[in-house]
Amino acid sequence: SQTSTIANNMQYYPPEYVLAGPTTYHDWDPEKVMEFGSHLTPENLLLYVTNPDLTEAEDNERWYNTPYTKREISVDRVAAWSSPRKWPEFHLHDPNPFVPDNLDLVPLPDTVPSHPIEAEPLSSWGRLCRLWHRQDNTFFEPRVVLCADFVSDVMRKRGITAHVLSYLWVDMVDDDLAKPTYDASCAGFGYSFRRLPRGAELQVVGYTNKLVAFIETVVQSILKDYSDSEDRFQVLKERYRRVLGNTSQDRPVTHASREADTVLTNENFAFAAQLETLEGLELPDLLAFVEEFFESLHLRTFVHGNIVETDAVSLV
Repeated sequence: SQTSTIANNMQYYPPEYVLAGPTTYHDWDPEKVMEFGSHLTPENLLLYVTNPDLTEAEDNERWYNTPYTKREISVDRVAAWSSPRKWPEFHLHDPNPFVPDNLDLVPLPDTVPSHPIEAEPLSSWGRLCRLWHRQDNTFFEPRVVLCADFVSDVMRKRGITAHVLSYLWVDMVDDDLAKPTYDASCAGFGYSFRRLPRGAELQVVGYTNKLVAFIETVVQSILKDYSDSEDRFQVLKERYRRVLGNTSQDRPVTHASREADTVLTNENFAFAAQLETLEGLELPDLLAFVEEFFESLHLRTFVHGNIVETDAVSLV
């Protein structure tokens, strides 16, 4: 537990380092690192190989009677490991463009509102966008959270067809972002893009320093023209078909709850009806839906964290 770990650290570190002592390196010693690395050679290798079907055991372990064998690594193998072939496929990764190089906190104003304040809209927004902002004065981390609701009339007008197409669209965007957001996820960034009854919701979190670049990466996939993605569309359509088909195996109480939601609201549709609708949809239907979605779009955004209002407005 955390308590026992801290108690143990108190035996080795002064009070100011009981939390970070075991994991923080205060002094960089390249000579010590090189010395350590010089011992990582094939001659110093101790290799363990486990096999549940071992038949040629030479001895048995004293406590659990586990059979084992000890063998020297052959001279030829050590020599081969000492001068390995070069594999161009194995190389260092390119520098991660999302690793922040500035972790400064934005200065706080004299008075920080206790609740989000709606920002003054830009003239270019018209009536299409509203933004609320609150600068963090609690956690003091160099990070920002952006939440954006994409509200579109097409969801109401096209009913179950929009419901199904919005699921496919969100899956297409997530599928397209799998590779370009990998580096960002390694650098502490994250996003979520999911459908809502009235549209879609985007959440982005990351370091202030590289947030703009990450948002641009995500938005590019949201606005992307997927005309050349027929193969991926069919794969995702089949996956959605299986999800809908598997719901017939749910517990009776789950079926009852789902049917109640369908009857009581106009924002849920029976899975059987969704499956029937899905069968008649193809990629051109999705492309037309996305175009219509953005034609009647209204954006509601909230930005919170290490960011001032003017910079929050510039994100939108």
